[in-house]
Amino acid sequence: MSRAVGSIEQSAWAARFKAGAPYQLKEALDIAERLNWVVIEHRDDHSAKGDCLWAILPDVNPEFWLDATPTKDEAIAICESMGWPIRKA
Repeated sequence: MSRAVGSIEQSAWAARFKAGAPYQLKEALDIAERLNWVVIEHRDDHSAKGDCLWAILPDVNPEFWLDATPTKDEAIAICESMGWPIRKA
């Protein structure tokens, strides 16, 4: 089960999201409050370097990246800390 609304807004995840994409924070918080589960997928970050990251994608909006990390273990740790159930892609 996901965290409570106030808890999500005060989380380390929300602080990181706000620092990286402040104009999308409201949408991210709304999605985080409504999601039932997430998947973690290895995706191209579309940078000039062509790096791939482990993206955390919610069931309610699978094209929205809640977060992206260099390692799958980091992505799993974020999901666990936020209480987001992980489904296999």
